[in-house]
Amino acid sequence: KIYLVNNASVDTDNDDYPDAYVDTNHDGAIQITEATAVTNLYLNYYNATVSIVDFGGIQEFSNLRLLKSNITVDYSIVNSLSLLEVLDISSAHPSNLNLSGLTNLKSFICSNGSLVSLNLSGLPNLETLICRNNDLTTLNLAGLTNLKTIDCSYNALTSLNLSDQTNLVNLKCGYNLFTSLNLSQNTNLENLECYKFNGTSMNFPTLPHLKTIIFTGDSLLSIDVTQLNALESLECPYSGNLNVLTLGNKPFLKTLYCSGGNIDLLDISNANNLENIYCTDNNLTALNVANMPNLT
Repeated sequence: KIYLVNNASVDTDNDDYPDAYVDTNHDGAIQITEATAVTNLYLNYYNATVSIVDFGGIQEFSNLRLLKSNITVDYSIVNSLSLLEVLDISSAHPSNLNLSGLTNLKSFICSNGSLVSLNLSGLPNLETLICRNNDLTTLNLAGLTNLKTIDCSYNALTSLNLSDQTNLVNLKCGYNLFTSLNLSQNTNLENLECYKFNGTSMNFPTLPHLKTIIFTGDSLLSIDVTQLNALESLECPYSGNLNVLTLGNKPFLKTLYCSGGNIDLLDISNANNLENIYCTDNNLTALNVANMPNLT
């Protein structure tokens, strides 16, 4: 209560920054009517004049749709906020989290924390999951069929099962420990970023909408993007052991960045719309750029 009385915690002009107080009548207390009138709540430790030690009473904010907090407290009580659609607890450092009661949740962000386990079961409407830079070793995404954006980079994941994410559009999954990545069910994928992949090869399946790829790894020996007919940008730089890069027919490819590898043969003859190519620091002795009118 003291925090809410003394700090602006409500955003009234939709600029994602709190500009108003929950205590609208300025009596030094938070009435239930004031709590239920709030649909978004920002609890920012860095700008606070007093600290928060627990979330007792948060359940009275029963109409909350958005909650942003970097306060280090027990977040289990948040499960009572059944209308919540956006939850951002980046830098809040919970170690375990169960969100199974938030059936309306569409976006969950918990970057830069200390999570070792995350229960996402019972979240049928979840579309965005950003859990980068934590300590997760497993991530169970079963049943989360509406996910469109995932960023699970900078964890310790030993595997990543995306078989239920048929609507996935954006994926960032670099700096983990897994040695294989199966994208065969992710036919709506458009953007992929995976730095420091630990496998030795990546043969992309048919992904008709995939346009941009960043894919690197110290152990990578080969990358095959033959089946990616919509590809516009491919970046796989400084993958020092990469010696086979198979492009196939790439009529839409505009940018190719494969410097710092071990490639001795690169066929770009079917990528006639290339505008930018960076392939220095390989073992190439020749590169045929004939019929490349757009190269700069």
